[in-house]
Amino acid sequence: MNATDVRIRAMRFLNETVSQLKSRSFAAIQDIPEYPASTKIDLGVPGDLVDQKCMFVLMKDTLPDGTIRVAVQYARPRFFGVMTDMGVDGFVISADGAMRELSQQDCWDLT
Repeated sequence: MNATDVRIRAMRFLNETVSQLKSRSFAAIQDIPEYPASTKIDLGVPGDLVDQKCMFVLMKDTLPDGTIRVAVQYARPRFFGVMTDMGVDGFVISADGAMRELSQQDCWDLT
């Protein structure tokens, strides 16, 4: 796979993983350990992405207002081991099940 193919495949996996997380209830999401313990959760990264050194990290934190921010970060070291390819996707969920997409500030906080 060339770099473009790897990125497309990685972003597809990232979006699918976040979609699966969005299908969970607030209670199920509450059960996910807070960051950094959440990084230990196996996301089932496909072997072809593992072979390409793609890393995916689950990050969950409870915000001061009681909502929960859930994100999956993608990173791939490229030139000289520097993380030059990154992405993040996720959402914020409240106790009533309402969801919103990550804000730009959330994305900056997580990358």
